[in-house]
Amino acid sequence: LEEAAQDGVRLQDFSADAQQALGPLLPPDAEHLGAASDAPLHDISAHSKTDSEGTALCSDRLPTLWVQPKRDGVVEEACSGSARDGAIAAAWDAVGKRDSPVIFRGVGQHWHALQTWDLHRLECSLRRGMVRVAPSPSVTFCRESHPDVRSGRVSPPSRVMVMSAREFVDRLHVGRCGRQPLLYGQTERCYLQALAPYDMMREIDFTFIKGGTASDNARDQEGSGGDTNVQAAKGEE
Repeated sequence: LEEAAQDGVRLQDFSADAQQALGPLLPPDAEHLGAASDAPLHDISAHSKTDSEGTALCSDRLPTLWVQPKRDGVVEEACSGSARDGAIAAAWDAVGKRDSPVIFRGVGQHWHALQTWDLHRLECSLRRGMVRVAPSPSVTFCRESHPDVRSGRVSPPSRVMVMSAREFVDRLHVGRCGRQPLLYGQTERCYLQALAPYDMMREIDFTFIKGGTASDNARDQEGSGGDTNVQAAKGEE
């Protein structure tokens, strides 16, 4: 459903039977929510790239972290520069021990995405997306399909809706480029939950993910006649 939204597919594009089946499963469209409000909406038909130029982006202080690691020690490897390969191997060895958090410091420093990813690129690459709307920069995730939320027993701390990338970019700016808040008033913030399109993801180099420790990779090479067996990382962090 996320990919369909990114391609610009709308619920009304499906047959009546499909709409009836999918309707309860999909978050609402931001346009429909705004249309139901008494507040005047920004005229998006007159929108252009220059609407947000010269308008400052919202810049919120990061919320205080209350989560603490179970262990005091943190392994940090400098994974950039000439020592990159050795540092990455050492970091994966540390991951394999499973006794401390590991930071691959600077592993993405050479990524082309750091020079090319900006809001204009996002707006041109993504038509629509799932956006979580929250009352503040401290976005708390929840599952809105949970029975307690559906029954009204628990009020969700944030809500998901589908909106155009253009509207999302507007809402990142101070004053939302003239758009009205959707749910939570002037302190409202939006968080895009979307898979980056392929043309953007190809600018990220994930070759540092080699399936675990350096010793694991050496065994893989021996067992495959010299061809490195590339695996997905198992998620130990």
